[in-house]
Amino acid sequence: MPGYLNHEEQDAKTFASWGIDYLKYDNCFNDDIKPTIRYRIMSRALNQTGRPIFFSICEWGDMHPALWAGDWGNSWRTANDISNPWISMLYTADMNEVYADYAKPGGWNGYDFSKIRICSK
Repeated sequence: MPGYLNHEEQDAKTFASWGIDYLKYDNCFNDDIKPTIRYRIMSRALNQTGRPIFFSICEWGDMHPALWAGDWGNSWRTANDISNPWISMLYTADMNEVYADYAKPGGWNGYDFSKIRICSK
């Protein structure tokens, strides 16, 4: 995988050198490190590059990221993966409505529309 746990600074520098302007960072293969710690580390690493990189936090809404992710990211998943049944779309829309007040310029509640994933391993 292109991104690895405990190599955030190296990865952020590499992404910046490639001209990346969007990073979706999943919480898979996380060695039981809390998302509130992992995402803060990557956010700092991205900011230190000096390149504006949109940071999309993906921990599937398990820990209610709308409540805390705005400090480190530009968007955050509020619900689990969207699947084919229409009810899945409705559930995701409903979850975004619950967290609507946490969205602001520069920070948005996210859906499962981006399928580019960087997973730690």
